[in-house]
Amino acid sequence: MSHRFRNDCPTVIFRIFIWRPPLIVPVMPRFESLLFCCVAALTLGFGELLRAQTEPMPAPKTELASTKAESAPMSPYDVPAVASEDETAPEFEPVPARTWIEVQIALHRRGFSCGSIDGVPGAQSAAALRAFQRLAGLKETGALDPATCESLLLTAPIFKAHTFTVEELATLQPLSDTWLGKSAQSSLAHATALEMIAERYHANPRYLRRLNPDINWDSILPGAVVTVPAI
Repeated sequence: MSHRFRNDCPTVIFRIFIWRPPLIVPVMPRFESLLFCCVAALTLGFGELLRAQTEPMPAPKTELASTKAESAPMSPYDVPAVASEDETAPEFEPVPARTWIEVQIALHRRGFSCGSIDGVPGAQSAAALRAFQRLAGLKETGALDPATCESLLLTAPIFKAHTFTVEELATLQPLSDTWLGKSAQSSLAHATALEMIAERYHANPRYLRRLNPDINWDSILPGAVVTVPAI
């Protein structure tokens, strides 16, 4: 307390000192500070993700385009074409194989080799049929009994058309009569178109001639169409 005199009037001035504790800021270790930053970043990221999931998504732009398309008048050229009944391929109803030509084609389709397809029953055809009967749990007779015919079904037509192309006819070349001449050839390809088709479709050449009576096999040209077994 101090005294001052002004105009002979005593004046008393009080000075009050208030003690405050010093501000202490804790210092985090480097590892704890880094951990705190990571936790804060994860918390913020989770909050953004949660907000994005809760917010409604904007409507796709395709709806607007579809609305415009529906409101616009349709021209005759915008009407989709509908296939007629004549354009649809007819379905093949499975039927039992009852003739030997049907049996031979059905066996070839299932991997049973019965020799060349010719429609004539023989030892190879009977052996292949017995193998099928054994696999199907039937009596191994090698004959066309009713149970075998009902089990050996045809699921597609037995014949189809083959069109000769320029590429496959270009591979034909006559074979030499001697082994020395054959060794000098560039390849041992088929000599005739009949031989090539007979080997490709496992058919007897004589049967192919009977199946295509109007075809001149000695002068086959590109684009010629012949009937062959569909195996």
